[in-house]
Amino acid sequence: TNNSIDEPFAIGVDNLGNCIVTGYSSGIGSNVDYLTIKYNSIGDSVWVRRYNGRGNHNDEAYALAIDDSGNSYITGRSIGAGTSWDYATIKYNTTGAEQWVERYNANPPGNGEDIAYKIAVDNQQNIFVTGISKRVTSIYDYLTIKYSQPVGILPITNDIPDKFFLYQN
Repeated sequence: TNNSIDEPFAIGVDNLGNCIVTGYSSGIGSNVDYLTIKYNSIGDSVWVRRYNGRGNHNDEAYALAIDDSGNSYITGRSIGAGTSWDYATIKYNTTGAEQWVERYNANPPGNGEDIAYKIAVDNQQNIFVTGISKRVTSIYDYLTIKYSQPVGILPITNDIPDKFFLYQN
């Protein structure tokens, strides 16, 4: 439409020659959202994914990284429910299925701005996200986060271990 915003910010190519592009685009009833598109090696779109964050406000993707398995990692900034800008990082597998979303708000309860600008993946599948963080009463500082996989809460099992060890840090 004439009032839409579509801005690509990052591009990457996986080991199979597929191209992944991310940025942000106007959503229907959701302001702007992350928009990530995967194209195959001949330019046909394979999948398109939108991320509309918790607050149903603006969500702007600025960076992507692709691991050796072809998984895509997207990061940027997203207004949360009751917060200002937060880091929002997403992992998509090769078929475009969302694997996880991690949000980071460095400054509760003041909720200063946290904006992720770059992302990298190492050969151990660790994800590094860096950008800026503004405390309520200060200027911007660097903020770098390392995510180790799997990210989030591990599934609970009913298995009871035969033995365990407790170590003090």
